[in-house]
Amino acid sequence: MMMKHDNLPNSGKVQSFTIQKWVSPRQRPDERCAQSTRVDTELSFVSASLCLHERIISGASDLVGVIESKEDYRFYLEADRVALNIDSWWPRYFSHDIWRFERHLRRLEYWKNCRRSPVWRPIYYFLYWRFRRLSLRLGFSIPPNVFGPGLSIAHPGTLIVNDAARIGENCRVHPGVTIGTAAGETHAAPRIGDNAFIGPNAVIIGPIEIADDCAIGANAVVNRSFTEPGITIAGVPARKVSSKGSKGLYQRSTHQVRQKRRDR
Repeated sequence: MMMKHDNLPNSGKVQSFTIQKWVSPRQRPDERCAQSTRVDTELSFVSASLCLHERIISGASDLVGVIESKEDYRFYLEADRVALNIDSWWPRYFSHDIWRFERHLRRLEYWKNCRRSPVWRPIYYFLYWRFRRLSLRLGFSIPPNVFGPGLSIAHPGTLIVNDAARIGENCRVHPGVTIGTAAGETHAAPRIGDNAFIGPNAVIIGPIEIADDCAIGANAVVNRSFTEPGITIAGVPARKVSSKGSKGLYQRSTHQVRQKRRDR
């Protein structure tokens, strides 16, 4: 089998794609059918890979970023600090448990993503142990690489997030929230856009998508997608109740940090 596609231009769009397959005339029909199935599978895989490549280079908003460098690590910390209204780095580090937890979270993400050599494994396990111990004390079950920068946890209390969930920038989340999979699923978790406001005791489950700038009311049960940005959803099951969204409910810390860096 021979697979060929033209080089991708800067836009990431595919110009042409062809597959040529030689089939022996002596092959049985069932063998030809099996080979045709394999070709279709390979074509689907390549097409999906090229589509993902195009989304990455175009900066698609549904691809939640992670810490991949020291600069990313500093940006995440600064955005989280602003989101929590922490005036300085150290004076409240020992008295503000949530700020301490988020610092541990970002440090663990940095070491997990950027320090992959076996030499650093003992340090990573030590950091994970400290992070896990603080998580249990505060009631949080938040795995690494789930929340984007600008995370603001309102209060200590039960907070459960599946490791397959992805939440964008500037998320304000309250105690009692559960973000997980539907019954019988393991990785079919929600994808929540930027600037989300999640009220107390909200339940968000299943392979659903929530658009940017959405507010989720207290005690809401969200089990279907809401792709309209800037709305407020509430109820059991959740439905759209207004078009106000999360605007004005809290500050967008990543916007402030980026603006401050541009002004330097």
